[in-house]
Amino acid sequence: MNMSETYETVISARGQVVIGKPIRERLGLRPFQPVVERVEGGRIVLEPKRSAWDIPPMKGRKRARITSTNLEDVLYGAPR
Repeated sequence: MNMSETYETVISARGQVVIGKPIRERLGLRPFQPVVERVEGGRIVLEPKRSAWDIPPMKGRKRARITSTNLEDVLYGAPR
């Protein structure tokens, strides 16, 4: 799937929208995965919400002490 491909879907009576399989697979979306939704310039934007489970595992014997502050930096980027 390239960025110019589009897929049509409908909004159910309960306000639900199905994200097509090609898009789910390309973005690695899983069932029940939280997403963040917002409106940008008349468009609905959905982004996967990152969690600590999305951080790749450490390799080797070294262990890092992760605090809530530096975990937020890893998930959301260090403040500038």
